Amino acid sequence: MSTAKAEYLGNKSVASFNAAQTTAKDRDFTPATDDYIVNLINMTNLVFLQGSTNFDPQTGQGDWFTIPRTPQNCRSNCDDCHDNGSFQPIFSVNCNSSSFTIWISTLPEANGSRKGAGFPVSPHCDVNGGTICIIP
Repeated sequence: MSTAKAEYLGNKSVASFNAAQTTAKDRDFTPATDDYIVNLINMTNLVFLQGSTNFDPQTGQGDWFTIPRTPQNCRSNCDDCHDNGSFQPIFSVNCNSSSFTIWISTLPEANGSRKGAGFPVSPHCDVNGGTICIIP
């Protein structure tokens, strides 16, 4: 695994979506030395607590897992916060893993409505991870 800092993967506006599963499985977050770490910058006033790597927004199906609690951790802009390391590590995979989309969300409402965003991630071993940014 490279010691190069995380690459910036882009930003997305927070959106509402529905998910059939309203519970999340606990997931241990202990990155290994060869892991690609996904970091989260949160520029919203929401708190993000769950993630999914198999959620389908068309059907609302997918499995959710807990991520480290991430309240707003940036007030300037995504680029500056990334460069300054103002982000929360939330997920890791082996750096040789296949590409995936990670969905980040708030706790669901009783009706399954969530707020969050999905980001494509293509792990590789040239950097130690990637940073995503959710904006209002």
